[in-house]
Amino acid sequence: MFSATNALGAGGQLFTINPASGVGTPGAVLGFGAVAADVRGLAFSAANVLFAINNTGPAGGLNPDDLFTINVAAGAGALIGATGLTALQGLDFAPDGTLYGWDITVGLVTIDPATGAATDVNPAV
Repeated sequence: MFSATNALGAGGQLFTINPASGVGTPGAVLGFGAVAADVRGLAFSAANVLFAINNTGPAGGLNPDDLFTINVAAGAGALIGATGLTALQGLDFAPDGTLYGWDITVGLVTIDPATGAATDVNPAV
């Protein structure tokens, strides 16, 4: 299991979480290029690729959420694309490979892991 700390303007860090004890072990320092690490969700794909939702932009206000992949050993993030949302707080893959996210204003969304584009699962609600 992984988690991330966020230190806006100073970068964040990956942590490995021991599921039995809950103890976190510091790992790689996160780097997302010109944007600060402000990770809101992490999920591994079936291919063992770590995906992240990063709240990209200056601190405060509604900033765009972008989909990244993260090199676990180096902490380097690679931008996949913009989700089109600003309040994503969770990320997970279903067994069939569908990437889901939870946005606090929209609700459940699917996210295209190739482009980052998010789609509301139930726009009528």
